[in-house]
Amino acid sequence: MKQTLSLFTLILFLVSKCATGITDSTVSSHKESVKTQDTLTGQIHPVVKQIFYDLPLEKSREDILNKILNDKKFVSTDFFFNNYQPSSFFKGNTTDRGLITSKPDSIQVLLALGYPSLTTEKGGKADYKNIMLLNCKYFYSSKDSVEREYGKLLKMLYPILTDSSSTKSESPYSTGKVSGQMISNGKIFESYKPYYRVGINSISMIPANNSKSVFVLDIVYGKEDK
Repeated sequence: MKQTLSLFTLILFLVSKCATGITDSTVSSHKESVKTQDTLTGQIHPVVKQIFYDLPLEKSREDILNKILNDKKFVSTDFFFNNYQPSSFFKGNTTDRGLITSKPDSIQVLLALGYPSLTTEKGGKADYKNIMLLNCKYFYSSKDSVEREYGKLLKMLYPILTDSSSTKSESPYSTGKVSGQMISNGKIFESYKPYYRVGINSISMIPANNSKSVFVLDIVYGKEDK
């Protein structure tokens, strides 16, 4: 289930046709005007860094990967993911909750590389770029916990980032033994100086056999990996 969810939410985050070969879900997106501006032009806002465990988000994927691998609060669990070279990604667990206050059942962290077509300058043209992705998933048995944390993060990010998009998707999922319906609602926030994205999704995974549903708070940070 977690492997399926990792791929699904990265597709939602890279709304601009990521070249991963996965096109199962239908995603709707619309731009919204946000009056407030990122007041720390040229920097990554401290709130964003705190959400992502105070990792050095301004640095390269390799630097962030080295930081994770040398931090005992991150434990690697997988050495195979979507045909990536093992030395190029991290997939594992952590007990660090960042700014999340509701205790989850587990937390999964993925650091990987994507190659989507994005516009990284306001008013510029879309182009394919190497994009570093830092994905954190908080798994809950309570939908209320996810909705509460999702709403809290939105309130934190709306005042500090300039542009946002909405995403909404409903699609079937299957993990071999379990199949069902996956429903996702989310927001993608963008900053242009420097360029980075923060995506937040509230996900419900509802099995067809009436077994216990899983609810996920999914948070993604992405930037050009130069």
